[in-house]
Amino acid sequence: ASGREDLALTASVKTVSLIPELDGRYRVDLLPGATAQHQPAISTGMNLSCHFVVHQNPAVVVLPQKALQSTADGTWTVNLKLADGKTEARPVKRGQVSGDQVEILSGLEEGQVVVISD
Repeated sequence: ASGREDLALTASVKTVSLIPELDGRYRVDLLPGATAQHQPAISTGMNLSCHFVVHQNPAVVVLPQKALQSTADGTWTVNLKLADGKTEARPVKRGQVSGDQVEILSGLEEGQVVVISD
């Protein structure tokens, strides 16, 4: 709620528009959840800014999509920089894709350097 970004309000999603508005945003209708006595209730006509996390996996590495190359046999690789300065194609298992970001489920470890070609 505008001016009360410190509050965590609960609600359930009633409907989500399948067509974006002119500004590219989607209308979401919410059903108010139970609120504590010290928090204001969500009421009809209130405008809220909401951010939805639909998938979260902190145990994976995330790379830009352009870092991955597809091989002839359908596997995915990334160019990994080695300690001697050389690179090698490392096979990886892709997970979910969101925009330009791709989950790497296996094949890389946090802290390894991936070389991205333009």
